[in-house]
Amino acid sequence: GDWAGTVEVLTEAKVLNLELPSTALEAAVRTYSAGSQWKRAADVFESLLASGAPLHQATVTAMFESLVQGRQGARAQALLQELTSRAEAKGIGRRALSPFYNLTVRALVRGGDADVAVSLITSMALDDEVVVQRDSFNIVASEMLRIGREQDAEEVMELRDFV
Repeated sequence: GDWAGTVEVLTEAKVLNLELPSTALEAAVRTYSAGSQWKRAADVFESLLASGAPLHQATVTAMFESLVQGRQGARAQALLQELTSRAEAKGIGRRALSPFYNLTVRALVRGGDADVAVSLITSMALDDEVVVQRDSFNIVASEMLRIGREQDAEEVMELRDFV
């Protein structure tokens, strides 16, 4: 859980031109995420994506949770699109990515992107492959009420009841 120590290790490896195994980089992502260092986590995560190494669900989840905490809705949405494209290229359905869809909704709401969150949760609800958590509907509806958009909140709750 010591993100400062992780910075030191990664910096030293870079200076010495050492290539760290993907497991070490995944551990760095999880450590940075736990330490509320979303930017550092994202930098390491992007290098993992570029390497094409298979990623463990715990690492991807930590990355998305870090983006939620950092109120980085647009980054979460871009990452979700990247992972969806990769999954489709491998013949993997969107159902496997459902937790990340739900975390993206949370990141969008926390980041103040309410309209984008409504759009995403609507498309998720209409997609037979994506499993939408009830909490995701509630979070979006609550945000709509908070910003005075009762009609949108009602529509989100109707979607929740429909799914």
